[in-house]
Amino acid sequence: TEESNIEETKYKLTISDLNETVLTIYQFNVGTDENNTQQLEISNIEGDFNSFIFDNSIVKLFDMVEAKELARAIIPMENNTGGSVAITLDELLEKEQFIVGDHYSAINYCFLSKNKENIAKIYSHPQGFLQCKEWLKNNYPDAELIECGSNSEAAKLASETGDSALAGKIAGQTYGLELITQNINDSSNNETRFIIVSKEQLDPKGGEKTSCFFALKNKPGALLDSLQPLKENNINMTKLESRPSKEVSWDYIFFIEFVGNLFDEKVQRSL
Repeated sequence: TEESNIEETKYKLTISDLNETVLTIYQFNVGTDENNTQQLEISNIEGDFNSFIFDNSIVKLFDMVEAKELARAIIPMENNTGGSVAITLDELLEKEQFIVGDHYSAINYCFLSKNKENIAKIYSHPQGFLQCKEWLKNNYPDAELIECGSNSEAAKLASETGDSALAGKIAGQTYGLELITQNINDSSNNETRFIIVSKEQLDPKGGEKTSCFFALKNKPGALLDSLQPLKENNINMTKLESRPSKEVSWDYIFFIEFVGNLFDEKVQRSL
């Protein structure tokens, strides 16, 4: 965004895609240049937004929110078969931003190709390879798997090199790839959770979930002791992850999510 347009960018919302079916509350065609029209219909998101942009880089989206060039960004957090998106957790840890909402969306991968007679290389996001691992092993065990930053990028590269990709149907249509097989994910209920991040904390009084990072001394029972207040206050923990602290080798920071509003009395006691 040019400096002259900074005032307008505070109304913008950004979508990062692991798959072209990003959110069921959005209907849009993802483009990568100004000549490809981007259309979307939005509902159930609070806020006064008058423009939208799209970007495939998770790090860039966090950076733009941090610089207040964007009001909020929608970021992939985890998949029910492929697990958590590590870079999203790292960015949440490094940036002073708030999770202000989330949404779950079904993800259906397609096998797309520019040359179906010679499947030598297959491009996809790392999550695509994880979510379609068994299908790949059974159908193309000898193909070279090349990781990309997004499924849109994977489809674009496959089109340019004459190879194949795991991505969404829209990506195949956009880059002229032939749709070989649909719904190739190993799990029939393949679903990704997306979080909405913001530099400003919205009124959390209506929130139903709390997320936080914390560090512990490296001693026996430290993690167990730290989680005991959740049990004592009958709070259900829904997620527990660890990430390298990047300060001391083999030292970790913990990320947890649990059911309960930040201002609930029992949540305050636990924290």
